[in-house]
Amino acid sequence: MFRQCILLCVLLTCIYTIGVHRYFRKHNDVISYNVFLKCFIHAVSNHNYYMNYGLWTEGVSTLEEANLQLVKFVFRKSEMADQSNLNILDIGCGYGVQDMEWLKHMDTTNRITAVDISEEQIYSAMKKNTAICFDICDASYIELKYKNQTFDRILSLESAFHYPERTLFFKQVNHLLKDNGKFIITDIMLNPSYKTNRITKLCLYIFADVLCIPAKNLI
Repeated sequence: MFRQCILLCVLLTCIYTIGVHRYFRKHNDVISYNVFLKCFIHAVSNHNYYMNYGLWTEGVSTLEEANLQLVKFVFRKSEMADQSNLNILDIGCGYGVQDMEWLKHMDTTNRITAVDISEEQIYSAMKKNTAICFDICDASYIELKYKNQTFDRILSLESAFHYPERTLFFKQVNHLLKDNGKFIITDIMLNPSYKTNRITKLCLYIFADVLCIPAKNLI
């Protein structure tokens, strides 16, 4: 019986490892959100290309509503609505739908540059909107890519928890931000009431492994 249990555990581990790394990972251990979108997000929220957990305020009942609430929240905090000639950088933009939403509510003189490590997401965004400058970039090299520019607003909507050096990312953002600029970030962290036990450790490991979250970011 014990040997059977061991074999079952090994089999399940192999299936899990192959499943995660075959379907959810691409080169350089980067999550394939395109697969995640098709398999899970569209199952509960059809044609929804927002890639965030959302802001679940009172009255919000669907994932897409929560996604939009968070996007609007970031927009309010950024104070972009009544500004003109802003140079804006969105890091980890996904499919860029939040940028397209923000663009509707700001002055036409403002410029948005939106970057993501995923080629498939950036190419998808480019087809939907040409007014936004979409580009492929690893957040670890964001300062190098835009070393000759500074930005009035830098936005990061639930993407920094993926970055292996989140502290370094903050430093790079600081160098790229104008003296009177604003950095607005929403991110995923553990709830203060989180308690460690074998079950929660296993669940957290699976969650972090599937979503490519470095252990140092589980704070």
